[in-house]
Amino acid sequence: MSQGISQNSRIECLMSFIKLLSVEKNASSFIQSHKEELSQIIPHDVVDAVHRIMEEGFDLELLKIGITKAMNYLHKPLVNFPPYETDPNSLFRFLIADNTQLDKKLKKMRKDIIHLNKNISQDTLSKILYQLSEIKKMELHYTLIENVVFPILEKTWPNFKCVHVMWSIHDDIRLYLNNLIKYFSVPNFELPLVNKEFGKLYTSMYAIKFREEKILFPVMQSTIERQLTDEMLIEAFDFGLPFVRFTEKVMKGKKLKKQAQTYSSHEVQLSTGALQLDVLENIFNLLPVDITYVDENDTVVFFSDPPHRIFPRTTAIIGRLVQNCHPPESMHIVNQIIEEFKSGRKQVAEFWIQMRGRFIHISYYPVFSKDKKYKGVLEISQDATHLRSLSGDHRILDWE
Repeated sequence: MSQGISQNSRIECLMSFIKLLSVEKNASSFIQSHKEELSQIIPHDVVDAVHRIMEEGFDLELLKIGITKAMNYLHKPLVNFPPYETDPNSLFRFLIADNTQLDKKLKKMRKDIIHLNKNISQDTLSKILYQLSEIKKMELHYTLIENVVFPILEKTWPNFKCVHVMWSIHDDIRLYLNNLIKYFSVPNFELPLVNKEFGKLYTSMYAIKFREEKILFPVMQSTIERQLTDEMLIEAFDFGLPFVRFTEKVMKGKKLKKQAQTYSSHEVQLSTGALQLDVLENIFNLLPVDITYVDENDTVVFFSDPPHRIFPRTTAIIGRLVQNCHPPESMHIVNQIIEEFKSGRKQVAEFWIQMRGRFIHISYYPVFSKDKKYKGVLEISQDATHLRSLSGDHRILDWE
């Protein structure tokens, strides 16, 4: 770096810039007086600056606005940051390739949006609805990032809170996609409302693409050990990506990892019997529910792995604070449940949602030791769609 501007000076400048842009439309005077610092911003500075602002408790919605404006201005220095060498079979390459396919789909849909504004026809509507369904598949990409990448960053970065902002934008994108599909379901939809929602969708999706490729991935490449990135790649295989297929090399790596797993035959002595470790694990995985256990320190220490999980889990979640396993907007609910359980005021928290046409029941229970000491929370999620459909009696075995 030239001019001897320290990293801390750059970060403090960037923090002030983001905060200013969060509440002001015009920052020309600030830019004029801080040209040198802003021209030297690197991806690592952005990660640090956003983390520090989050630590200060700055309003998240305002922060998202400020960061987006700041990234638009800082586009050139961040794009020109020297790239790191990337293994062709690394997780980064697959994620970037996925983003490239998304970019193509967004550009294709933009042409039809332009046509829609000139002439609303059923043919154009059908094309846009199909393209929306394709772009909605990108939610899988974001889910993978949230469950594979973010947990590793929380464990290895002291300045990880930029991921909370990204997760919030992921949820914004999910909302915009659902809104657009809902708007188009109405015969006489409001075109200005649709255009506004498309604007928010495109802004957010390209913002995430840019932040992954020009900020998050470069910083990860310089701070995360190769072994961890390889482990993330293996975990990512369980999720898959919406537009890119993992290579045969990745698949073989996954199989080798599975084959390397060994189980002790040691029996676990319980008050009602004894079970071998491998049998105990298989029993957990056969239960028609997803189980996650969070200990008394709010740390995830166990989850079951049934064949068809309702909510994704990877081993990266082990050792992760449960608060970080949820979008920032819902952290207060998580903390409220834990506080009520620790105090003994509540014994269950219950939720149910409609998801992809299924009825999902989610319940939380406090766990206590025999001497009544708080030991954590047990989460049980169940797809209750089939159970809700049952009626009468069924007393005869019928496997036909």
